[in-house]
Amino acid sequence: MNYKISICIPAYKRIPYLERLLNSIINQTYKNYEVIITDDSDDDSVYQLCLQYQKTLLIRYYKNNTQLGTPKNWMSAIEKSEGDWIKLIHDDDWFSTDGSLQEYANAISDKYRFIFSGYSAFYETINKYIDKTISVHQFQSVQKSPFLLFVENVIGPPSVVMFHKSVKDYYDVNLKWYVDIEYYISTLLKEKGTYIPKSLINVSYNDTQVTTYCKTNPEVEIHEGLYVYNKHKDQWPSYIRLYDTQWRSLRNTGIRSIDDLKKYAYNNNIPDFIKVMCTHQQYI
Repeated sequence: MNYKISICIPAYKRIPYLERLLNSIINQTYKNYEVIITDDSDDDSVYQLCLQYQKTLLIRYYKNNTQLGTPKNWMSAIEKSEGDWIKLIHDDDWFSTDGSLQEYANAISDKYRFIFSGYSAFYETINKYIDKTISVHQFQSVQKSPFLLFVENVIGPPSVVMFHKSVKDYYDVNLKWYVDIEYYISTLLKEKGTYIPKSLINVSYNDTQVTTYCKTNPEVEIHEGLYVYNKHKDQWPSYIRLYDTQWRSLRNTGIRSIDDLKKYAYNNNIPDFIKVMCTHQQYI
């Protein structure tokens, strides 16, 4: 069947990146799609770019009245979609081949509501691609034990996922650093997805990303790590790799005492095993 796919783009005045993405959409061989752009910019640069594409690409453009930030701007685009399937893609990422959207469409099945694909990381400063595509076996391992994504997000960012319009479990707006990982954990605990072991998306790594601010920032990483743990604590497994990841998070963010930990925990409950880790950190 010729399903309509909503390509949802949360934008923020990164014009050269967005232009690259729009050009990759125009080149797609699969044509039954709509393009939705929700603009979080404080100027009209995104709007002006959309005007340049009005003859070649039908864009439904929305200017946010107030800046929403991530992931609320993602959700704004998703909520405006009218397609059968939703393909969120960040404004600095883009389709890696002209047939990428067709590959996603070919994978549509009544058996699944989530479709994941491989991707290539593109490092802007050195102009280098690295293929991050995992095997079907690796994906199946993650489906079996989704909490392994807390150790390493081998699936990738939200740009690699397409999901059915019936999905109502959206990204948690309380998160930034762990937002995609927590979403994958939540969804894969409840249902299975399917995986395309091909690099269909190019994912940009650049200095303008939110993750640049979040990584090793205790105000973000410690707070969100505890938030995710408390949200899923009833199902949290006792994997040694998870324990090691939480240990490294304390070490890398400079947490060396219970007082340090409490400072960044905010309203999140601190489990006893994390307190023990923190106590040991002061001797390292």
